[in-house]
Amino acid sequence: MESRSKVTETLRQQVVKMKIKGVTLSAREVGRSKSVISRILHLSNTTNSFKSPKKAGRPQKTNAREDRIMRRISMGNRFNTAAGIARQFSTEQDEWCRERREEKGRMADVCTEWLGENRE
Repeated sequence: MESRSKVTETLRQQVVKMKIKGVTLSAREVGRSKSVISRILHLSNTTNSFKSPKKAGRPQKTNAREDRIMRRISMGNRFNTAAGIARQFSTEQDEWCRERREEKGRMADVCTEWLGENRE
């Protein structure tokens, strides 16, 4: 099954401007299906915005840096378990905090910023 390509904000603006000018919209001209055009127009009529609505879903618990660390750990040892990755991840966080303390000369201020909690 082919995944859908995203509708850009400029395309949304173009479709709405054409509709406001009274130009008859053809799916071929825009390069999108009729249902996509009608969804864009319905969204602009209800929200007065070109942006797509915020999607529902579970919020991210990790940031991009933590994702990179976990990916590096898991790719380094493909047979590592989730518990092993978590253990290695927490030691890497502790090492990172220790290095920052030595560089900055401060206590856990840097670590609480990065970790979002009080850890020693």
